[in-house]
Amino acid sequence: VLHLSCHGHPDYLALENGFGDMQALPVGDLRRFISAGGDSLDFVFVSACHSRSAGDAFLQAGVPHVVCCKQDAKFRDEAAAEFARNFYRALACNRTLKQAFNMAREAVRVSPVVKDSELETDKYLLLPEKADSDSYHDVKVLFGDHACDRHRDGTPHNPPRSIRTVP
Repeated sequence: VLHLSCHGHPDYLALENGFGDMQALPVGDLRRFISAGGDSLDFVFVSACHSRSAGDAFLQAGVPHVVCCKQDAKFRDEAAAEFARNFYRALACNRTLKQAFNMAREAVRVSPVVKDSELETDKYLLLPEKADSDSYHDVKVLFGDHACDRHRDGTPHNPPRSIRTVP
């Protein structure tokens, strides 16, 4: 499993290099890099705006399941965090990729902290969209038989802010 959280562009993913600068990774290079490693990835999650082209590159490289964002869409940080938290929680509770994806989208839709939650919900994609059968994404790829009750969310809460608003 590979999870990428970065900024996206229709032609590349924006990563940070060792000097704190942006390093653009063109989707063609991404496809060639992943293809060179063989078929060892079962699933990729690209948490980045405009990441459909990157998702397609992973599919072309042989990755069978990819979560990404629509090509023409940006998602809000709070929506991305809500989606990822609920997606991985569902996987930890032994749900399939398809179930986890649907549960995470629904969590974004009903979240009280996500502005425009209906619009945010529709930005996520599970690729390939037109799989050979309805059960294509009904696979368990991450946590196996781990019990849901042993899952603990270690995400830190937002720290208090010390910057005051100037009237």
